[in-house]
Amino acid sequence: MAPVNRCPKIIPGATVSKMVQDGLTSEEILRSLEENHSIKVSQRTLTRQKEDWGLTHNATQQANHLEETIQKYFEKGLNQAIQTFDNIWLATPSSNLSKTISAQALDL
Repeated sequence: MAPVNRCPKIIPGATVSKMVQDGLTSEEILRSLEENHSIKVSQRTLTRQKEDWGLTHNATQQANHLEETIQKYFEKGLNQAIQTFDNIWLATPSSNLSKTISAQALDL
């Protein structure tokens, strides 16, 4: 095994950036740096470097995007359900609809 380089200034930023984009945890990144690049740095040094490179908010941004996507599709589904109900309401003669609603209310 090659000697371990403990100098944090030579952490390969592009390599770390790619690992972050690939979803690796800090522990996995540290292990990869040591095993593949013979670079050993502390968790804190990696965190500082990631902050300097603008890589620390990536997980938060992904979580926010996921939340927005879920909300969008939930609202889309809810809107479709409301529209379907409205279409049924408009297509059903009012006398039949009243009987249906009354019958459903009795089952509750």
